[in-house]
Amino acid sequence: MEGENNWDVSFELQSMTFQETIVMTDGEQRQLDFDVDQSDLPEGFRVGHILATVSYGETSGLPADPADSVAANVPQTDMQAQWNDDNNTLSGSSNDATDIELLLRTHPGFTGQPVNATGLNEYQVLQPWLVEGFGTGTFSVVLELNTQSPPFLNDGDEEITVVVEVLMFKPLASTA
Repeated sequence: MEGENNWDVSFELQSMTFQETIVMTDGEQRQLDFDVDQSDLPEGFRVGHILATVSYGETSGLPADPADSVAANVPQTDMQAQWNDDNNTLSGSSNDATDIELLLRTHPGFTGQPVNATGLNEYQVLQPWLVEGFGTGTFSVVLELNTQSPPFLNDGDEEITVVVEVLMFKPLASTA
């Protein structure tokens, strides 16, 4: 009987992007939901992680008007994901109009980098990467806006754009 072989597992990557731009008012909190359906994934692909980028600029056009403060977080939903992964970034804030980047790892062990594995055959080596269900469902981003304005000027709202990138992978194995 043949012993275990060493395998290199690499990943073909594709991504799917959602974008939503909203105008929020001072003190408002709003939840945006993005639905990732299994039928949206190309054949053989799984969801590795989801990256959300929250961006905004000071839109009042008023002189000396500082950038507003935006906070964003990803609440846990019914989506199967690695909610407790130390590499996640599930909340962030900005008060200088820099982008807020949030990351949720969804598939166990997936970092986007190739991995080494041992197994009798390609089927066995790829099994952990073929598990379905991770990263599908509702991915939510909760935004909160606190506007900053100089005295006597009223800056009560801000335009905020959320771009959600769903990184999908298809595992490929070759003998090392």
